[in-house]
Amino acid sequence: RRVRRVVRHIDTWSVFKVASIFVACIWGVVVLASLLVWRAAVTSGAVENTEVFISDLGFEDFDFSPQQMFEALLSAGAVIAIASIFFIWLLTVLFNLICDITGGLRITMIEQDLADARKRRKKKAEPVA
Repeated sequence: RRVRRVVRHIDTWSVFKVASIFVACIWGVVVLASLLVWRAAVTSGAVENTEVFISDLGFEDFDFSPQQMFEALLSAGAVIAIASIFFIWLLTVLFNLICDITGGLRITMIEQDLADARKRRKKKAEPVA
């Protein structure tokens, strides 16, 4: 059976909680991936080769500082995460305001009774005598 539903309001507190957890997970994945890529670059010698190449270009005593790089990554990631959560929340508020003007978001759903579906499967499975 087809059923029409209208989404008129999304709870901003729920969106804030879900967005916070989602953004924190993404931030963790980015930090972990950056750490793994850095370790692979150090192990393969790519970091040292890059430092030598840049020194050959004329920059004397060039050296990557992993501690500063990862502190910057963590700081910038935190700022971007907080900004992302705020903008997701702001878009939810904007969605709610627009829905007040337009009447909401209409969607069509199909309701399916699981008991009826099971009965139909049993009837198909029974041998015909």
